[in-house]
Amino acid sequence: MARRAAFARHRRRDFDQPAEHRSDRGLRLRQHLPAQLQRRYLQSPGEHQRWQARLLGRYELPFAGIGVGTNVRAQSGYPWSPVANIRLANAGTVNVFADDIDNRRSDTAGIVDLRVDKSFALSGGAKVTGMLDLYNLMNSNAVTNFFLTSGNTYNRIIAALNPRTMQLGVRVTF
Repeated sequence: MARRAAFARHRRRDFDQPAEHRSDRGLRLRQHLPAQLQRRYLQSPGEHQRWQARLLGRYELPFAGIGVGTNVRAQSGYPWSPVANIRLANAGTVNVFADDIDNRRSDTAGIVDLRVDKSFALSGGAKVTGMLDLYNLMNSNAVTNFFLTSGNTYNRIIAALNPRTMQLGVRVTF
């Protein structure tokens, strides 16, 4: 009995501190995880990604001074596991991974952005540039965050990539 109570107290101590992880999109994933898993997966944000790729470029067309730029990004999904609520004697309810966290990964997120711009020279050395930006050109809807805790909210989507968006802009330099 004393041995079991000591184990329960030790396990509860691991779950007392909430672990936070902030992805590069600014989304927060907050769960109560054991200390060893916090160190392994949440303390260093870049280590759990398997790969990431970026391609940036801009080309000015030789006629009419029109510029075309693109930004292509792709990133592997994050590891995840269902989280179960377990009641322990003398420790209350704790959250534990129901499976090895390396068995599942969230969706790969791929985004293509495009910019078209045209500059006009004004008197006195000033310049006006009109810009058209298209974000998430392929309209990717990869899920970036979802509930992991068992229950009626399990696997419910919290956040996905923003839909295709267009932005018009004007820049004046002098």
